[in-house]
Parts: sequence; C-alpha cells; structure tokens
Amino acid sequence: MAKLIPILVVVMFMLGLGMAQAQQTCPSPLPTCASQGNFELVNGTYGCTEVTAHSDNTVEVGVIVLTAGGGTLNGSSASNSNQSSGTTYNDFSQQSISGTICVNADNTTGYLTPSASSKSCPLAMTLGGIVSNTATQIRLLGTAEGRSQTVVCRLQ
Repeated sequence: MAKLIPILVVVMFMLGLGMAQAQQTCPSPLPTCASQGNFELVNGTYGCTEVTAHSDNTVEVGVIVLTAGGGTLNGSSASNSNQSSGTTYNDFSQQSISGTICVNADNTTGYLTPSASSKSCPLAMTLGGIVSNTATQIRLLGTAEGRSQTVVCRLQ
C-alpha cells in the first residue's frame, strides 16, 4: 500500500490540462452560472496541478500559474503526456491561458470559461477556504466529453 500511493500521485499528475488537443466536444448548451455571486472571491495568483485522462488512453499532467481579477483570468501552463507521437512536453511559453470566471450566488460554485481561441470547454469550479474575501483554494472539473480532467489550485 505504501508503494501504491506514490504511484497513484504520479499517474494523477501525468494527466494534464494545458496541452493542445483535437477539437473537444463540449456540453450543449455550455454550462454557466445561474445567478451572479461575488467573482472577486477568486482574485489573486494561484498555483495549480492538473491531471487529464483522454478516451484514447493518453494521460497528461501539468503545472499551471493563474492570475485572476475582475472576473477574468490569465496564465500559462507546462505539461507532459504519454502520447505515442509528437511532442510530449510543452513549456510555459507555449501554453497561455485566458478566460472568464463566473461565481454563482452561493459564492462557492461557478465556472471558468476559457477564451474562444483556446477551443476548450468550461470547467466547473468550487471555491474553498474563503479568507478575507478571497478563495485560498479552487478545484476545477472539466466538462469536455471523452476525457476526465481535474485541476487543483492554491492561492500563492
């Protein structure tokens, strides 16, 4: 059991968000917040780890830096994958991230919606550890069909 935990951590880390993928199938209609809460809860800079498993048995892991403010976010990611062809590692300079954030009236759930140019699906979001009107942790779950994606971010 002691050996299984580090192996699971490595596998989870190898699943990734940032790498360019073939066109994704997003839910229709796209998910969005039902009512507006306080998007300023997400203001700040976050360090994130990401794991994505694709239906073609490829796995990506990544490290992401996000800066959020005023309902928008910007950042970059570095990722690696076990794909059988092409480049498996993509550096921060190759993978910029931008999008918008909405928070529901409950101030604990919402969506991160990547910019249209990224061709990525929205990610469901939960906020945790609200201190001084700022979330200290963000957990994201991808909504694309045919893949499983999780991202955990910590306020820096």
